[in-house]
Amino acid sequence: MKVKMSIKMKYVCATLAVFISFSIFMIILWSRITSNYAEEVAIVYANDILVKSNNSLEDILKDVYSVTTIIALDQDTIINAMDTETDLDGVSYINQTKEVRNLLSYLSAFKPYIHGMMVFNHEGEYYTTGTIMPLDELKSQEWYIDIAVSDTNKIIINPHNYDIYLNDTKSYKNKVITIARPITNYKGKLGYVIADIKCDSLINEINNNLESLGSYLIIDEKNNEYVLETTENRILEEQDIDKIKSNLVEQQGNFSVELGNQEYLILYEKFDFVNWTSIYLIPKDILLQKFNEGKELASLFSIMISVVGVCIIYIISYILTKNISKLNKAMTQIDKDNLDVVVTIQSKDEVGELANQFNLLTARVQRLINQIKISERLKTKSEIKALQSQINPHFLMNTLNTIKFLSVMQGAKNITQVSDGLSSLMHMYLDQRHLISIHEEIGYLQSYLDIQSYKYHDQFNFKIHMEDEIQNFKILKLIIQPLVENSLVHGLQCLEYKGVVITKIYRENDTLKISVQDNGRGMTEQQLMTLYREKDDSKSIGIYNVMTRIKLNYGEDFGIKYESQPFSHTIAEITLPLIEGEEEND
Repeated sequence: MKVKMSIKMKYVCATLAVFISFSIFMIILWSRITSNYAEEVAIVYANDILVKSNNSLEDILKDVYSVTTIIALDQDTIINAMDTETDLDGVSYINQTKEVRNLLSYLSAFKPYIHGMMVFNHEGEYYTTGTIMPLDELKSQEWYIDIAVSDTNKIIINPHNYDIYLNDTKSYKNKVITIARPITNYKGKLGYVIADIKCDSLINEINNNLESLGSYLIIDEKNNEYVLETTENRILEEQDIDKIKSNLVEQQGNFSVELGNQEYLILYEKFDFVNWTSIYLIPKDILLQKFNEGKELASLFSIMISVVGVCIIYIISYILTKNISKLNKAMTQIDKDNLDVVVTIQSKDEVGELANQFNLLTARVQRLINQIKISERLKTKSEIKALQSQINPHFLMNTLNTIKFLSVMQGAKNITQVSDGLSSLMHMYLDQRHLISIHEEIGYLQSYLDIQSYKYHDQFNFKIHMEDEIQNFKILKLIIQPLVENSLVHGLQCLEYKGVVITKIYRENDTLKISVQDNGRGMTEQQLMTLYREKDDSKSIGIYNVMTRIKLNYGEDFGIKYESQPFSHTIAEITLPLIEGEEEND
């Protein structure tokens, strides 16, 4: 026997099952991967810090090198000043000196990490900006030999004191890193440009990116020496550097190593711009300390979330099932043909939106039903008015045949012609077909005009222009005659001149056009508006009736359009769809 459960209970049970299963799975998974995951996350985070610090440092080195390059390649100012073969008078020499110093000052401005710059040639002429070692003392330094013998455009000297009288070997406050570049022209090497970078500025830039996880240092593998270090006390001994260097095989990487009595995570990256390697040393216990603290908080938080989650699941299930129950009852009413039911749900979620759509749907169905009823009534009324007359059609046909017989007996030809025309029109009224060919409609129109010609005593001429290839297209019957009748009655009656009515039937793209034009009295804008709105209360099939039939059968895109000018002309244009097919039987 199946146990019947409500939607609420199904939702609660299913949600709790998923929630409990997921919680157990996450606890087991957490216990297995905590340590490895923590280390991986810490490595990624520490590596981002290392890369960011290296990029900041390398950007400064590249910026200073670009300054030395600009200076070394300056033909107009620097190279001319370094070329001793150029003889200058006193004023020119003073101007040249001023230009060189202005250039050096301009290029070093807003670069606080530049301690000083100098350009000099082999003859001892030099120009400086900022604080820099005198030229004689500079040439006496051991590292100057590296500049003099180098055949490259980029020469970088590791940290050294910018003042020979300062013997502080631990502090970076009085140390600089020198970037040098030769100044050359077609004659060869003319001299050098030297820029000193403050080491403490570089240390500050590095510290701005670092966090208190470990220590950062830069070593020169080629010369086996320190370049920079963020801690005041050196943490690595010489044997430690050798142990670390043996693992620096890739461009970038990380590894664990035991130094002293403590295990470290080592992250490293080699610079592209200079032959240096940055090293980030993080003790393993510090690396996982924050994560372990977070793990304890996460466990406590998970318990709290579980309790709150169960309560929330129950509340949500009550709210959701309450609205769904309302909607279900309303749908049951619809099944009983009650379209007046309205669902009231105030929630802004999917169920609330579904309820709104439900209300809109029921209202739309009611409107459509009412529109269909009205449309059918109008259509029936229009068709009945078009196909019925105020007298019995069969009786009228018999009477017309009697009149025709008597007129033949008495030799009254005009009565015979009128009777034939009226008989043809009555035959069309009795025709049960919904659509007829254009050729038939024109035939019926001609019968109507034959009758009217006796009434108006040759007061008008009528012309019909029709393309041969459209004769068999189908149209609603009795839609041209009311337009012609309107021209005769309202346009040409009581004219002092002979009237003309021209009917044109032609194809325009995918539509059929029928125009009726007269040269009568015309109509004002007010008369035109009255014509569109005036319902047919006469015994003829009026303009309003024709417009209604066209729109009911073909839609709002089709109908009649009038254009008129008083005492000039009136043009009525019908637009219909192209309909082909076999003629219907009577």
